[in-house]
Amino acid sequence: MTNKIVISFGGDDVKVVYAASKSSGSVVKKTLTFTNAEFEGFLQRDKNKEFVVVYDFKTFYSDLLHVPPLKGKYLKSIIESEIRKGFHEAKEFSFIYTVLGDKVLEGKKKTEVFVFAADNSDIENILFRFARYGKIVTHLIPVVYSLAQTVPFSEETVFCVSSTGMDKNLFLLKGGNLLFIRVAQGIEKGINDFDIQNINMTINHCRQSLKISPLQVLLIGSACSEYDAGMTVILPVVCVNYKPKVFAEKKTIMEFISVMPCILRDKASKEFLKHSNILPVKYKSLLSLKNILSYSTVMFLILSVIGLWYIIVKIPDVRAAKHRIEVLRSEVKNIEAAGAVYAGKRAELEKFIPVINITNEINSAPEIQKVLLVLPSLDIKDININSIDMKADAGGVKLSIKGAIGAASFSDIQMRYQGLVDSMKKMEGMEVMSNKLVIKDKILEVESIYKK
Repeated sequence: MTNKIVISFGGDDVKVVYAASKSSGSVVKKTLTFTNAEFEGFLQRDKNKEFVVVYDFKTFYSDLLHVPPLKGKYLKSIIESEIRKGFHEAKEFSFIYTVLGDKVLEGKKKTEVFVFAADNSDIENILFRFARYGKIVTHLIPVVYSLAQTVPFSEETVFCVSSTGMDKNLFLLKGGNLLFIRVAQGIEKGINDFDIQNINMTINHCRQSLKISPLQVLLIGSACSEYDAGMTVILPVVCVNYKPKVFAEKKTIMEFISVMPCILRDKASKEFLKHSNILPVKYKSLLSLKNILSYSTVMFLILSVIGLWYIIVKIPDVRAAKHRIEVLRSEVKNIEAAGAVYAGKRAELEKFIPVINITNEINSAPEIQKVLLVLPSLDIKDININSIDMKADAGGVKLSIKGAIGAASFSDIQMRYQGLVDSMKKMEGMEVMSNKLVIKDKILEVESIYKK
């Protein structure tokens, strides 16, 4: 039985579940709970390389959209555009969506879609935390999506409540699909009168603004076991009795409830993991490439064994060819000597080629000389400039700066990078065309044009 390891981040705790598959379900072999500080030591010690992560995003965008009835990449493009209009906090984001069906609104046919988006900078911080210890996150699942899997299927709309630390996740479900998500801040763990006020206000918001009326309130996990409120909820309240195909004590299932849907290996669970995975597209592509390379490595080993057998069979021919190889080797040495002399002369010449090219460009374009005069005013504190490329054309001088940031923390990296970009924008005649920062690798690239 191969282990599947799922890690859940929520509140101040990090929960880890080791599970193995059986024909009749999954077996919880071990559970661990760490503080955020202790978790670094776990990553350093654990020998496993791949993990599924359930994450409680505090900054996210979710909405119920009504878009033109398109399909495939066209629908995805429209959804991305709508998210960009509403998710002002994120420069770049990743998103997942669920098509709920078609509706006629104001005489026009629309496709109803629920979307969830997270800031890529938050996702990169999660991935970097694992990558620094050589670990890979194969799936990144928003906690609400995982918790939704614990709720019994119902064609009626239900209002769900879960507790993560002091915060409460409030969300609407209908037919197993999310319709609304809100994170309500609490004043203590469990459910108390303050939380009931938030629940009642959110239910009224759903009725009045979204025109959605849930049938009942479902309490998930610790929201049920730690219920200590005197106020009355305006809807009937029921505790979710989650019984997954998992061999573990009921207490363990309830304590690690957000993890349980992710340790299952049946077809429905695999589909859930696939469609709820909010990892960035580029990262998913890298994982696919890694799998291809792993398969290629196995094939290479198989072919190597076949090749070894072939060599053994051909040993008589190999011996006959050995003498010819020795003769050719002596001839190659003579060629190598001549080649070494040629390479040495060419290397000496290439040292001067960049200087010659730069000199020619500067002399042929007076505007480049002006750019050189303003470059010393750039804010390049803690930035190691790797290259500066300039090219003159009819529109001005195109300037490309590439470098690496020497700062240690992510905030300092962002500050140094922004300082450089801002100093370029302040220069008279300088227009920044594009800028890019790969925060994990501390690499920046800024392209601009000087028109003075």
